[in-house]
Amino acid sequence: MTETQSPLLQLWYEEDDLMVWEKAESYYDLYFYNDQQRQLEKVIETVPQILTQANWQNYDWYTFIHDVILPWYSPAYVEERQREFCNANPNHEQVNQKINHAIAFCQRGIQGESDIRQAIELVKMKHIAAKTATAILTVLFPTEFCVFSKFTDPVLQKLYQANLGPLPIEDTDKAVKLIHIVREKQKELSKLVDKDTTWIPTPRKIEKVLFAMRDDDPNLGIHKLKTKFLEQLKNSHISSLFPYFIARVFHQIENMHDRVEAMIVSNILSSFLHYLASISVMEYLYSDFQSQELNNELFNQSSVESFAKKLSIGSYNRCARTLFGYLKEKNLNLIVPNLIQSYFEQAKLDYNLNKLIERRNKVTKNNLVMDEMKADLTTYKLDMIRLLTYFNFLSEYPVFVLELGSDIHKPYLAMGWGNLEYSDLPFELPLPKFEDAQANVVLCNKQQKRSLSLYPFYTYGPCSKKLPCQKPHLYYLHQINAKKGVIEYLSLEGHEYQSSTAFQHLKELMPNFPPTEFM
Repeated sequence: MTETQSPLLQLWYEEDDLMVWEKAESYYDLYFYNDQQRQLEKVIETVPQILTQANWQNYDWYTFIHDVILPWYSPAYVEERQREFCNANPNHEQVNQKINHAIAFCQRGIQGESDIRQAIELVKMKHIAAKTATAILTVLFPTEFCVFSKFTDPVLQKLYQANLGPLPIEDTDKAVKLIHIVREKQKELSKLVDKDTTWIPTPRKIEKVLFAMRDDDPNLGIHKLKTKFLEQLKNSHISSLFPYFIARVFHQIENMHDRVEAMIVSNILSSFLHYLASISVMEYLYSDFQSQELNNELFNQSSVESFAKKLSIGSYNRCARTLFGYLKEKNLNLIVPNLIQSYFEQAKLDYNLNKLIERRNKVTKNNLVMDEMKADLTTYKLDMIRLLTYFNFLSEYPVFVLELGSDIHKPYLAMGWGNLEYSDLPFELPLPKFEDAQANVVLCNKQQKRSLSLYPFYTYGPCSKKLPCQKPHLYYLHQINAKKGVIEYLSLEGHEYQSSTAFQHLKELMPNFPPTEFM
C-alpha cells in the first residue's frame, strides 16, 4: 500500500484476512452519539428473534419505529423525527400492516437489486424515506441488508470513484447499490470462513466496518479514538475529584496519550480494584458477620487467592465480588450506600470490569510498542474513563489521613492527585488510638456522619528508601507477611514500607488470626 492509497479501498479490494475485518468492525461503537444509542444497539440485535415467533404479525411495529429505530438512527434529531413521524402517520394499524407486508416479502428471499428496491419501497412511508427504510430493514434482517446513511454515502462514492463507474443520484438508487455491493462482498468473504473463524461476515457487519473506516484513517480509527479519549478525559474530573489512590495514578496518563505507557494505564485499574477490595474487606471486618470460612479464604496461605500472597488484579475483583455479595445478603448498610448495587450492575456494561481486566492483560502483555496496537490502548483508556465515570459517586465520600499523636490528630484530605493538604474534618470522627501507629486512613460519609477506617489496608508513613526523600507517603497494602509479622506496603511512587503495628491491628480485628496455614 502506498502512502497515498486509501486504507478503505485497500481493505475493500485487497484484504482477505477476516481478523482485519473483525478488528475494523470493533471501532464502530466508538462513534455512538450517546449512551442511549449504545443501549439501543443492544436492543436492535435482539429484534430478528421476534420474526421467529409464530405471532410476529401482531407486533407493534409503529412503537418499534418511534421508540427504537428513530432514536437509534437519528439520535441528534430524535424528538423532531418522532414528532414528524407521528403527525404524518396517525394510523398505527396501517403502519403495522405495511411493515408486516415488507417482512413477508423479505422472508421469501432477497435475490438481486430488484428485490432490494422493492423491499425499500414497501417500507417507505411519510417521513420514512429510503435511508430510514434501510435502517428498519437492516434491524429486521441483518443478514440481508445494511444501512444506507449520510455516513455510508461518502463510502459508496469512494467505491464508485475507484472502480464502479457513475454514481446514482437518488437516495433509493444509492441505497440499492450499496446493499447490493455489500451483499456481494459478504459472499466473497464468506468463502474465507473455516472452522476456526470467529468473525462471520454479514451485510450489517460489513456496513459497520465501512462506517468506522469512512474517514480513511490509516490506523483504523485511531484519530477518532484520540479525539473521543481527550473529550472524555477533559469532562471526567477523575484526577481532581476521586480518592487519591485512584486520582494520582489516573493523572499520569493525562499528558502522555501518545507515549503508549501500557503499565501506567494498567495501574489505574489495579488501583481502582484495590480500593474497592479494601472497602469490602474493612466493611466485612468491622461488621458483626465475620465468617471463619471467609477469613480463611481471604487470609490463609493455602487459599488460591489470599492477601498472604501478591494478588493479581483479577483476584482483587473476585475479593470485592465475594465480600460485596456476602454483605448484600446480610443487608449491611455500607459507608458508601450505593456501592454494592453499582458494583453488580456494572457487569451489564460494555466496559465492565471483567472485560477491562481481560483487555488490560492483553495491552500489558503486548506492551503496545507497535503503531497498530495504539488503538487497543486508547480504546482501553477510553473505556476505563467510562467505568470510573460510572462510579463517580466515589468522589462524594472523602478520604482523610489522620496523623496520630498523643494529643493531636492532624487531618489531611486525600482526594485528587495533588499533595495531601490540611483540611477540617466534615464532622467529629471517632479516633481510635493505634499504639505506635503513625496514621489512620478514614473514609467518610458526610451525610450520615459515619466513617470507616481503611487502616491497615492503607497507611501513611515515612519514606523507607536507603536514600529517603525526606517526606512521608500514603501506602497501600501489597502483601501480608505473617512469617515476619508485618504488612508489606507500596506507595504510588514505588517506595516500600513495612509495619508490624499494622499486622498487630489486623490480628485484633480478626479472631484466630493468623491461621496456622498462614504462617
